[in-house]
Amino acid sequence: MRLGDYNGGWLSNQTPGKLVLKGFGALLVIGVLCISGGFFLGWFKAGTDIIGPDNVREQFRFAYDYIEAADASGQNWCSIRQAELESTDPSVREQRTSQRLAIEMNYDRNIVAPYNARMDDMFRAGLVHPPDVPDRAPTLRTTTMRLCPSIAQQ
Repeated sequence: MRLGDYNGGWLSNQTPGKLVLKGFGALLVIGVLCISGGFFLGWFKAGTDIIGPDNVREQFRFAYDYIEAADASGQNWCSIRQAELESTDPSVREQRTSQRLAIEMNYDRNIVAPYNARMDDMFRAGLVHPPDVPDRAPTLRTTTMRLCPSIAQQ
């Protein structure tokens, strides 16, 4: 028995299977139109922008800046440590030691602490994260061992 035999309308030539397939097809077409329309009208653009590589890089610009600051402080530490080791004048050596200790204190306070605090922020660090940004700031020891291993070991 076919649907619609009783009223002779457009359903008279439709089987239940054909009706179900046509219904799924109509839903599929409507879904594709809504999704493509959403992209064309910009409804979904914000979501794709948030996880886009350019936005992630920009959101983590602070991390790249802190890593550059860590490298600069590490280079300064290496230079001052070398001058401290090579100095024969006790007053110059004492001055270099003071400078080196100041770099060590400032490194932890001005680089490691703020970097780690921002990375601990779940909304910034947990959702999207560039692969070249470390989860924790490198210690001064790690930085100097990478930049000047022979001096850092002394």
